[in-house]
Amino acid sequence: MFAHLLACVLVSSVLDYGRAVPEPDRTFFNEEHRLVTNLMKNYNKWIRPVLAHNDSLNVKFGLSILGIEDLDETSQVLTLHAWLRMSWMDLQLAWSPKDYAGVLSLRLPITEIWSPDIHLYNSLDGDFSYSYDALPVVYSTGMVMWIPQLRLRNRCSMDLSNFPFDTQKCTLRFGSWTYDQSKLNLTAFNEYNNLDLGVFKEHSEFELVHAQHVRSVRKYDCCPELYPDIEFNLELKRRSAYSTHLYLAPAIVVCLLTPFIFILPHGTGDKMMFGVGLILGHILLFNQLEQFIPSGFPNMPNISAYLITNLVLGAMAVVFSAINANLWSKSQHSKPVPGVIRSVFLGVLGRLMCIRRDDYIPVEEAERPMHRVLELQADVSLDSDPNDHDNMMKSYSRLTTTAEWRQLAAILDRLLFFLLTISVIMVGISLAHH
Repeated sequence: MFAHLLACVLVSSVLDYGRAVPEPDRTFFNEEHRLVTNLMKNYNKWIRPVLAHNDSLNVKFGLSILGIEDLDETSQVLTLHAWLRMSWMDLQLAWSPKDYAGVLSLRLPITEIWSPDIHLYNSLDGDFSYSYDALPVVYSTGMVMWIPQLRLRNRCSMDLSNFPFDTQKCTLRFGSWTYDQSKLNLTAFNEYNNLDLGVFKEHSEFELVHAQHVRSVRKYDCCPELYPDIEFNLELKRRSAYSTHLYLAPAIVVCLLTPFIFILPHGTGDKMMFGVGLILGHILLFNQLEQFIPSGFPNMPNISAYLITNLVLGAMAVVFSAINANLWSKSQHSKPVPGVIRSVFLGVLGRLMCIRRDDYIPVEEAERPMHRVLELQADVSLDSDPNDHDNMMKSYSRLTTTAEWRQLAAILDRLLFFLLTISVIMVGISLAHH
């Protein structure tokens, strides 16, 4: 009996001893799990991570442009893809690595920790949102590094005066939406290379020729505090090869053809057809240019002024061609060229333009060959019939009058050809100079 009682006591003691041994703590999966749990236990993401409420938190900010999606001339909107680089010290997230098996950094959701409210001030998107799937890196010192990716759309005031050789300047201005300088001190991520173009992909139409950043502190009408911001100034130069072939080359060709309206012969109607074709060509060029340049643009592009000037020259060429056609038709009448016009145009300008009257005598309309008329004029014999002589002289006078009117029209054609050619060249030089 005693032995049985002793055995029961021994068994009970063994069972009690087994229950007294503590089981291993399986609350934490690993050291990072334990670290995150301890850091977030009393963390408040709505409070700036500073020791005193009147301390200013330093936030470093930088920009890496991935590529330009579009620069729309009509709406004057620049669209690009970029990475933002932000870093700040969060003392609530600092720890000692030796207490957590040497863990030096963590990745936490940005929505679970405090982050600066940096916005693009001149954004056209009402919802300026980051790519929240980009996790910030938190280091043991408390430094937080966050590089979100986002699509930026901002207003870019464009100057198309020198289209298609224009250079556009666009500004991206970033800053805190609510924190003034006494609460958040925004500084450049890297003083000498704040704008990273290492991953930049070239655009097909615009070339990024220059980029720089400027830090400013501004005072707004709404608030008495000072607000810091960082501006990124981009200088974009248009690749003019496509625009030159599509817009400028046809315009130059049409304008250079304008003086040749005075080279075409009279009496065929080719001058008027050619002139009307030039005017229609200018109108088509205007229509093509209007589809590209917005109608409400404040400044007229130089190429538009070039087309307008040459359109006026073309219209003047048509008018002068009509006047010359009228002079040519006057050659059918017997009224001679006035003396002053004969002296100035047929005499002086005729010799300068190398245009002779005899080249325009309509021999086919003469009743007799011209050499016979000249013979009668040079040698009037007594045996000749006076009536025959008078008829020949009248015929000769009519032919010379016709030749003089046609010579005058030809001189004016050649004079206007040279003047219009010089005008077209001067207008082209003026366009190239601007």
